[in-house]
Amino acid sequence: MLTVALVGNPNVGKSVVFNALTGLRQHIANFPRTTVEKKTGTMLYNRISIEITDLPGIYSLTAQTIDEIVSRDFILDQEPQLVVNILDASNFERNLFLTLQLMELQVPLVVCLNKSDLAETNGIAIDEKLLSEILGVKVIPLVAVKGLGIDELRNFIGESMETPVPAPKILPFPSKIEHSIKALEEILLQYSVDAHRLRDHTRWVAIKVLEEDTEMAERLTEKGFDGGLERAKIKAGLTDPPLEFANIRYKLIEDIIVQTVRKDQRPPRTRSDLLDDVLTHQFLGIPIFIVLMWLVFEFTFSIADPFMVLVEVIFFYVGEIISSIFTNDLAIVGEFLNGTLVDGIGSIVIFLPNIMFLFLAIAVLEDTGYIVRATFLMDKILTKFGLHGQSFIPMMLGFGCTVPAIMSARGLRSHTDRMVTIMVIPFISCGARLPVYIILSAAFFPASAPLVTLLLYFLGIIVAVGMALIFRKTVFTEEASSFIIEFPMYLIPKISSVGLKTWHNSKLFLRKAGGIIFMSITVIWLMDQIGLIKPLGSVVATVFAPFNLDWQLSAALLFGFVAKEVVVGSLGSMYLGDAGTESNLVSALQDPSISSLAGLPGHAFAYMVFVLLYVPCVATIGVIRSETNSWKWAGFVAVYTTLVAYIVALLTLFAFPLIAPVLGV
Repeated sequence: MLTVALVGNPNVGKSVVFNALTGLRQHIANFPRTTVEKKTGTMLYNRISIEITDLPGIYSLTAQTIDEIVSRDFILDQEPQLVVNILDASNFERNLFLTLQLMELQVPLVVCLNKSDLAETNGIAIDEKLLSEILGVKVIPLVAVKGLGIDELRNFIGESMETPVPAPKILPFPSKIEHSIKALEEILLQYSVDAHRLRDHTRWVAIKVLEEDTEMAERLTEKGFDGGLERAKIKAGLTDPPLEFANIRYKLIEDIIVQTVRKDQRPPRTRSDLLDDVLTHQFLGIPIFIVLMWLVFEFTFSIADPFMVLVEVIFFYVGEIISSIFTNDLAIVGEFLNGTLVDGIGSIVIFLPNIMFLFLAIAVLEDTGYIVRATFLMDKILTKFGLHGQSFIPMMLGFGCTVPAIMSARGLRSHTDRMVTIMVIPFISCGARLPVYIILSAAFFPASAPLVTLLLYFLGIIVAVGMALIFRKTVFTEEASSFIIEFPMYLIPKISSVGLKTWHNSKLFLRKAGGIIFMSITVIWLMDQIGLIKPLGSVVATVFAPFNLDWQLSAALLFGFVAKEVVVGSLGSMYLGDAGTESNLVSALQDPSISSLAGLPGHAFAYMVFVLLYVPCVATIGVIRSETNSWKWAGFVAVYTTLVAYIVALLTLFAFPLIAPVLGV
């Protein structure tokens, strides 16, 4: 299939462009042999299917992070027919650094100046025609969130599939370096072996060698390239190659800026500037952030209620239909379907509205640009506990799902910062834990359910940063790296972008409900039928004697290792039999003849705290192993998080009388 790659810095609007080009014809997967996520979609042009791949946001093609390696390897290996370089026109100078490196690769290239309206608002005017002449590539201005320029880009992509786009101009380096590049090219061309398709990009490989790109040097050594490379490097006369090449590129960028950009001497203060005066204020910023988080959970609970009732009614009638169809000799089939589908899956899917509204709220905060500000606000706090300020982004992603949150930690350049972040992210409350909070809050804290949930989310953050401090003082003692972050302009979220993000995350939840969770509930139902769960749960209950847990609640914790949603699904299956609705499960938890937590809100809150903190799901353990390349660290996380969960839950139980008045009990 014809292939197009979208490349650009983080926060330039690649995702918006990708969504506009592909619509709903897209899916998420991992790059081969990595856990780096890639988005691919299909664009139709004159009945031709064109695959669009949205590569990870990167600042350069120098392979210092996994994302950079994946992006440049994709361009080299897959040889896309076109590379679409998305730039933020309001940060034009910084974005050009990656553009120059793509030009050095001599790939078919088109440059898109996104956020052109924001550049104009900031008093920046870019001469696109002159820029196109200097770079030797097509330049298309975009305002992707409004759909402006998307049709022109779509047409250009389609036409480029029929008429190949020529390579961009070669912007020359100083003469001494050019001589070394030529010498290196001659050496490289002497080898018949095709080292990672490098013979098609000999100029770029020569530049990487001179630039002392470690990853490239290793590849060349593996392919048997000899010391001629070193001799050519010496001729270039470079003392600090990475820095000197960066300075050369920035000099080229400066020349381009002088020719193509006009800036007002005093650009007017923008709406973003005015909002930042308040939202990132030294004293007001944190309180505003807390209020916004409270509003998110209030929104998640209150708006979702009628939709939850609707889902509950649907599953109730599904159960009635199943019971009426499978009677007499087939009654056991009806019991199985009601026990697994209605009681198990139904007790999980009923929380889909809450989860969808939570994902919706997070997507809105992300697309407005506020999440980046929240990272800035939390930086001073996090650094005191040994966490990098940028760790807050994976932590925020953890509110949705722990797996991509841990994967996103690869954006941290320091190995120590990355490891500390991975070790503590499992304490961040993911969306899978939300059903547990909803059920127990409805049963024991009906008047303050949003507040209880908010407290749990903040407790997860507190435990995470506390453990980060312990790790910094004991295991990972290297000093944290510096923190630099760029604020994008505030934007009004585009409905289609927010909708696609919400649907994608919700779809993953539904897939879990239809796959691994259904299998888990089926196993639990079968174990219950043959009487295995009760003795197993009773053994676990002895460990949780201080929490007064019955065998059902204890067994649910054991099954929660598969996926935290299974805690609720298994409770529905074990407590309710074939009477499974959310309201019935709440009633069961409140009934002293059924649940050991009935009348014990403190114990119920401690149970929720344990669910918040104990061993993450099996998928998370798997991705920790992949990201750290070590089963040792994966096993360590499984054990230490459970120990921390037990200790904190026990402390919570003893301290509950102090917070009970706040929760209205």
